Amino acid sequence: MREFVRNLRITRFDYYVAAGCAGLVLFFSVALYLHMTRRVEASGEQIGIIRFRRNTAQRKYSSQVIWEPLDMEAPLYNRDSIRTGELSLAEIILNDGTRIELDENSMVVLNLGDEALDINFEYGSINARREEGETGGETALNIRSQDQTITVGAAGGSDIQLNRSEGEGLDVLVNRGEASVATSGGEARTIGQDERATLSDEGIQVQQVTLRPIGPANGQRFFPEGAQTNVRFSWQPTQGDRQLTFQLSRRRDFSDLVMSRTLAASSVDASLGDGDYYWRLTAQNPQTGATEESEVRKISVINNAPIRLFTPSNGQAFQYTTEAPFVNFSWSENSLADTYTLEVATDPGFRDVVQSREVRAQGTAIRLGGGDYFWRVRSRATIEGGATSSEPFRLRVTQRDEIPAPAPRHPTDGTRISSVYFEREGVNFNWERSNEIETVTLEIASDANFQNTIVTAQSRGNFTSVRNNLPLGTYFWRLRGTDSSGTLTAYSATARFEVGETERLRLSSPGPGASIDQLSMQNEGLALSWSRPDLFGTFEVLVSNNESFQPLIRSERVTGLSTRMRGLPNGTYYWKVRLIGNQNNTLTESEPRSFLVTDAFLPPTQQYPVANAQVDMSARNSLPFRWTRSAADAEYELRLARAGGGLVFETTTRATEFAFDDLGRLNEGGFTWAVRACRNRDGRRECTPYATQAFGIILNESLPPPEVTSPEEQFVIEEEQ
Repeated sequence: MREFVRNLRITRFDYYVAAGCAGLVLFFSVALYLHMTRRVEASGEQIGIIRFRRNTAQRKYSSQVIWEPLDMEAPLYNRDSIRTGELSLAEIILNDGTRIELDENSMVVLNLGDEALDINFEYGSINARREEGETGGETALNIRSQDQTITVGAAGGSDIQLNRSEGEGLDVLVNRGEASVATSGGEARTIGQDERATLSDEGIQVQQVTLRPIGPANGQRFFPEGAQTNVRFSWQPTQGDRQLTFQLSRRRDFSDLVMSRTLAASSVDASLGDGDYYWRLTAQNPQTGATEESEVRKISVINNAPIRLFTPSNGQAFQYTTEAPFVNFSWSENSLADTYTLEVATDPGFRDVVQSREVRAQGTAIRLGGGDYFWRVRSRATIEGGATSSEPFRLRVTQRDEIPAPAPRHPTDGTRISSVYFEREGVNFNWERSNEIETVTLEIASDANFQNTIVTAQSRGNFTSVRNNLPLGTYFWRLRGTDSSGTLTAYSATARFEVGETERLRLSSPGPGASIDQLSMQNEGLALSWSRPDLFGTFEVLVSNNESFQPLIRSERVTGLSTRMRGLPNGTYYWKVRLIGNQNNTLTESEPRSFLVTDAFLPPTQQYPVANAQVDMSARNSLPFRWTRSAADAEYELRLARAGGGLVFETTTRATEFAFDDLGRLNEGGFTWAVRACRNRDGRRECTPYATQAFGIILNESLPPPEVTSPEEQFVIEEEQ
């Protein structure tokens, strides 16, 4: 095999063949992708548009079998099939003004002829509306569903609801105007306003609808700026004293009720969030005892969050010397917006608009000369009532005689920086500058007069990183800019920083020589924790069975300040923590500590109060006691006694801490507290000796001022953006 590889020779022809094959694969891959993702081209006459849709609305051309998603304002063509999905709706507006609204899980086929408009209603629920005068008396509307036909004349306005559920007949409700219904068997009826017809195998049944909703109107939309809006539902009072039941649901079949109330009033209020809702009225007929239902009306609550302006911030100022700057504008998205119009004016009332730009994105940039301006963003929505506008922001553009010097930002004046971080990681110096500045020169010196400049660096941006082995001490830095013509700006203000000794990483818990039993090590593990130094990086926890840490038993990198060690066998172990920088360098590390894993049942170690401590109870409402765990199955007997021997209390707990809050039994003076661990093994109870410590309680009438223990100067490292 090795001999074959050595003798293998690749010629130039082989390269040509490989390149050609790769080109063919790429060509056919792109062709396949374009074929699978292309939109089917429409053919024929456009007869309307999709005015509004929520969630899933799809269209299939008459000559195709592929369904494609529909966007708002999408054109519709003759013989298109339109369908909606679960919790979806679509509103169609035809060229003659006819509005057809499809509820969820509905489908229609559009067919415009010379003398009539035919709609094949396949399934679901639809609402067809025609306003008086819109159709011009030209065409009638035929809605065909299986072997049944509903005809609406061209003259006059009409509002008709149709519903066909699986396994049931066709339900037709005339809210306005009139319609004629006919079956294939030759039966025909005319349905007037406020009448409902049920078309089934048994024929046509017509009944009067006496329950009449008033508002909101069917299909009405609400655009709250917040999470919810209050909607008032009202209806005409009924004859007699019969009570109505108001029902509100998220589904047309009222299987998902939001509200159902029986009341004698003629209105009810509901606080509704984003979504589509259906409502109706039901009541019992006093003569027949049958349940009557009103028409089902639908409303939509569409969250219309106001546009929030991002940049420039309110009151932000811009400066330039020769060429007016481009100002970048950005704002939040509005889900109903089709386009956004940015307006910049010289007055808060926007009577004097100096710039106006329409965009589809949530941002643009325009050039502005000197002056005070106000800006806002208005949205244009495809649905009525969906437009909104932001609050105005103010900005100022000022022309100066000379380019301003760059302004130092970080490190801030007086920052303390670790010497090892400066040497191994490097420190980011950043600043603000005018867009007219092409390069910025950074100078670092050991004196405020910059007679002894140590570092000089140039940058074409807003930052640079400096890595240098600077001796401990105080340093100063400043900036100077250069424009495209080579003209220098003045020096910036001077900022000061200090290079100090690297803080050593300190271990917190467990304390030196701590012990843990084997059962606790397996079940809970040993919690290791440490404190963060004034450096940034990743912590590496090292565990070994000797102080030289050779070999390592465990090595783990964590970003937090603790970890939990499990699964170690009995023995003595040593652990320490390193801080690793971005360059994989060790920035600092802790002193090593030891701990013991054993099967022995050891006494708990007392942690608080510590030996001979003076505990001030002036501002406390309890006296806490804390100790280490002896074993996973241990419980602890705790007792507190006065120095003279009088017992204050004793208790038993499985926790490793206890707060004594009966402070009336305490006074100033000396006390002794003791704790031991006990467990049941092999039918007998075994306990460790008591661990005992003395402490004192004091009461200060006037508390001293708090002592500041953190350093006066702190170092904050920011990640490079």
